[in-house]
Amino acid sequence: MFEPACPGGARPRIVVIGAGAGGTLTALHLARSARRRTTPVDLVLLDPTDRWARGVAFGTPDEDHLLNVPASGMTAFPEEPGHFVSWLAREQQGMGDPNAFVPRRWFARYLDDVLTQELAAADDLVTVQHRRLLATGIVRDGEGWAVVGKDGSRIAADAVVVATGLPEVGARWAPATLRDSAFFVPDPWAPGALDVIRRDRTGPSDVLIVGTGLTMVDVVLSSRAPATAPIAGSLPSPCSGRLPRRHLVEPKLAVIPDIADWPHDLDGLVERATRHLRDVRTSTGDWRPAVDGLRFRVAELWSRLDDEGRAAFLTRVAAEWERSATGCHRPARC
Repeated sequence: MFEPACPGGARPRIVVIGAGAGGTLTALHLARSARRRTTPVDLVLLDPTDRWARGVAFGTPDEDHLLNVPASGMTAFPEEPGHFVSWLAREQQGMGDPNAFVPRRWFARYLDDVLTQELAAADDLVTVQHRRLLATGIVRDGEGWAVVGKDGSRIAADAVVVATGLPEVGARWAPATLRDSAFFVPDPWAPGALDVIRRDRTGPSDVLIVGTGLTMVDVVLSSRAPATAPIAGSLPSPCSGRLPRRHLVEPKLAVIPDIADWPHDLDGLVERATRHLRDVRTSTGDWRPAVDGLRFRVAELWSRLDDEGRAAFLTRVAAEWERSATGCHRPARC
């Protein structure tokens, strides 16, 4: 089955593969831009999930799964840094503390809400269709593209945005005997995946968690039964083997660096970023405001690197950056 784009190209069709936070934000800003320019556009979100904005990161229903930055560090609109905090104050019974670490599912509701409002404001100028379909490929189709679905369908597009998030790690590292166990959980985010390890009359008394990142923190919190928590061991991952660094109990204001004269090579950028961390720690007594400030420059710094520099960052620098930039939101447990 082939689904063509609009004949004559009067209304360009943009297919966004993935409807989690990245895909939802993409649709939001495309819709906002089309409305401001009075340019009609049809958007198609491809994702098997039942609702947009519910990807792996923010689709969790567990109230113990919190944002890994304060609410003030989250917004759909960079030009309105307090937008999410204002939404919280309005929609979540006055929970507008900018320093609070709120449940991640609240940010999913926020993204859902702002996209719905934007579509209502755009009226017929912008349409969004959410197709519960898994995309398996992209092929050239004349001057445009065609996205191939798992069911064999092909959806024509004038442009395609890939917003699928991080790839799955998989379970190839585990021996066959472990993979065949009823108590082996290869994907903790699958619905009901952790039910098998929660402490009850039949569940295991000890749980081994492979990895020391933020997912480990979520799994420990989710696998606790109300009365008896499991004993959780943590096997370090080969990437870093260290826990995420803690946030301050009372966060300080971010120190955003001026990067106008920063170089375009990885070693030069790392040197300047290290100098920024050192200077901020000297002036404020802590390095965290420097990392918080660097977040505002990540996209621009990334754009300066060529493919070789980006690959080197992922293999040499990314693990340490993730430990600091996505710190643990529960200081007593990290």
